[in-house]
Amino acid sequence: MTIFVNFISKIFKQWIIYLGFIPALYDLLNAYLNYEYKFPDYVLIGFPIIIFLYAIYQVYRDEHLQRIDLEKKLEGPTNYQIKAVLHPVDFKKDELIKQLESIRLDVEKKLSSMPSYVKVDNVEKYSQISSLISASAGLHTKTATTYNNELSSYKCELEKIISNSEKYKEKLVARIDELSDIFYFIDFSIENTGITSDSEIQVDINCLNKNIVFNEVEITRHGMDIYKLIPSIPKAPEKPEVQNLNQMMGINERAFDFNRPHFDIPNPNAFRKWIEITNSNCSVTIKDLHVGDNVSLFKKKLILQKNDHDIVFEATIKSKASTRVLKPKIIIEISNTPKTLFNFEEKL
Repeated sequence: MTIFVNFISKIFKQWIIYLGFIPALYDLLNAYLNYEYKFPDYVLIGFPIIIFLYAIYQVYRDEHLQRIDLEKKLEGPTNYQIKAVLHPVDFKKDELIKQLESIRLDVEKKLSSMPSYVKVDNVEKYSQISSLISASAGLHTKTATTYNNELSSYKCELEKIISNSEKYKEKLVARIDELSDIFYFIDFSIENTGITSDSEIQVDINCLNKNIVFNEVEITRHGMDIYKLIPSIPKAPEKPEVQNLNQMMGINERAFDFNRPHFDIPNPNAFRKWIEITNSNCSVTIKDLHVGDNVSLFKKKLILQKNDHDIVFEATIKSKASTRVLKPKIIIEISNTPKTLFNFEEKL
């Protein structure tokens, strides 16, 4: 009985809305056209009947469509929406140009305060004293000739940086503009749009059209070579002295730094239980998602390398509550908000 009353109530609400059409038309004719028109009696009687029948049809149609939608949801109670938002990469063009200018000024200072060449006679006495020490340790001292040659090479490298300073800037700007059309930060998010909570959600995203996705720190392996366009200031040669034992043996003290983490240990109790990112595929297993939850799929910052104009992804989802494999369409949005790239000089 309650269902019937609600059905009739919806019909009368629609009917009353449509009944207001005739009085509204009368008011418009009188207010704007000063035209008094009287509808025939058959119109005044027939119009309410016709719109009553139309109101019944409209309410029935809405209820029928809702039923079809509910039946589809009951067949597959889980449903998800995946969104990929692309952000331009901020390569810090202005800062890199300032860095080039700073390098140029630094090189000019070094050229103005170049050390003088060492005379051979000044080294001979030192060599006679140090030869007793170096012979027992198997070490060799640097000769004056070697030092002077190194000093000449050092001066040539500094002069080369000064003469090519404008070329460095032009190449840097051109390369940054080129890379800005290739690399984008990409954020994948997932929303539970179903009618039930879910757990053990396995999401696989495939990149199509030769586009690839990878971790931010791997960008230098995929053609981001800006750091090669920044000249490094050569180190001034050391004057003749007994070389350090570690330098002679090629020992790298940084290689023995055990405090640096090399890998992350997976946590089975974490929200993202399993993450795997390759060039053409991104996979993640999420612990659980409630209805309406919208979360980021990957915690780490990812980069999209656009090798084709069309950016297309394919997604498949399997979960504990799913009755079938879901293949939601990934919505792609492009944001104008840039994201800053990590300091690649410190990473190398």
